[in-house]
Amino acid sequence: MTLLRNDIEDVRNTIEDIVDNVNGTIRERIEDIQNTVEDIVDDVTDTIRNNTEEFENTVEEIVNTVRDDIRNDIEDVRNTVEDIVDNVNDTIRQRIEDIQNTDEDIVNNVNDTIRNDIEEIKNTVEEIVNTVTNNIRNDIEDVRNTIEDIVDNVNGTIRERIEDI
Repeated sequence: MTLLRNDIEDVRNTIEDIVDNVNGTIRERIEDIQNTVEDIVDDVTDTIRNNTEEFENTVEEIVNTVRDDIRNDIEDVRNTVEDIVDNVNDTIRQRIEDIQNTDEDIVNNVNDTIRNDIEEIKNTVEEIVNTVTNNIRNDIEDVRNTIEDIVDNVNGTIRERIEDI
């Protein structure tokens, strides 16, 4: 029995040695895994930090580009609106000038028409006055001739009567 005990004791010792070796190996593996996990976590954290900085820089660049594009677009819109306003104002000024010129043309045409009408009326009145004056002169000449004829007749009659006396 002693031999059996010794064998059992040897087996137990061997098993304990094996368990201790397995436990040691497991502990070493666990430590290796823990170290590897810590290294991986550190690497991932560093990568995330680096990527976060890179991402922030990229986002900042994008935001700055978009901001600049918006500023440029706003400036373009402002310039376009200013051009449109200038064109509308120029068109309004031109229309006002056209209207003023048209008004001046109308006034000039009316004044010319009135001058022409007045000249025509003046000429017509002068013609009428000349015609009436000529008619009156002719009538006066006719009356004078008639009176002279009457006076000549009366004188002739008076002479004949005087001669008859």
